[in-house]
Amino acid sequence: MVEPKYWGTIKGKILNAIVNEFCDFEDAIMYQLHLPMEIIKQAIVELKQSGELSYTDEGTLWVKYPLYKSYESFDLDLLSEEMSRKIPLAMDTKKLDTIEWIYQWKENNDDTITLANEHFYLEGNMLTEFTNGLLKFSRENVIVVNPFVDVCSTMRILSLLHMNGVETHMVTRSPETESNKYYRERKTTCHKSLIESGVNLFYNDFIHAKMMLIDDVVAINSSMNLISTSVGAQSWESGLITYDESVLNSIKKSIQNLMSSNLTKTA
Repeated sequence: MVEPKYWGTIKGKILNAIVNEFCDFEDAIMYQLHLPMEIIKQAIVELKQSGELSYTDEGTLWVKYPLYKSYESFDLDLLSEEMSRKIPLAMDTKKLDTIEWIYQWKENNDDTITLANEHFYLEGNMLTEFTNGLLKFSRENVIVVNPFVDVCSTMRILSLLHMNGVETHMVTRSPETESNKYYRERKTTCHKSLIESGVNLFYNDFIHAKMMLIDDVVAINSSMNLISTSVGAQSWESGLITYDESVLNSIKKSIQNLMSSNLTKTA
């Protein structure tokens, strides 16, 4: 894989945030990268002067097409390579292995988290990083319930799970419930891409819960929508993660009831 221009520099981080994290406003880039705004503005000025970055009529940042594709393709190759490293495990070791992953994640990110009660609390970027990391680690099945699904890093991961043999189901609201034409059309394209990548997509325009059930072993119940502002921590999100057996059984039953209700299958 050939690294795209500017990769690894501040300019490259900004370009990657725009292309692959869908942070198309300066404020969103600042939240995503935790860089001072003056540094971000200076890099944007230099990228504009080189003709590689511009503003749309709506005020969003737009990367020149060849550079955009090089960042998109490189990030997708990196993500695909990372997810393909998994070694399939025997069924009876699945839960123990997933819990071991949680313990390792805790040690690497926040050793103050206690796992004594088999559930814990996360917020902001930590919630996004845990969610995306666990999705990459999933082995067999993922169920997502979320009313708002649009282009974001988590959606990109979900679109790659099928190639690793992970059966993925999603219940969300139809793009037709979106009043803004631009976002309605963008969501339509996003949902079509998910379907084409193997996600079983269903519509229920009355859901408001945001939940994930991963391999029937871990559940995430949070405020995070699957849109760039939520996943990118521009808006403050928080949630609870559990692998407690009794809680998981209640969540599974609730999701099973939802999946057997009057859902509209999209394909």
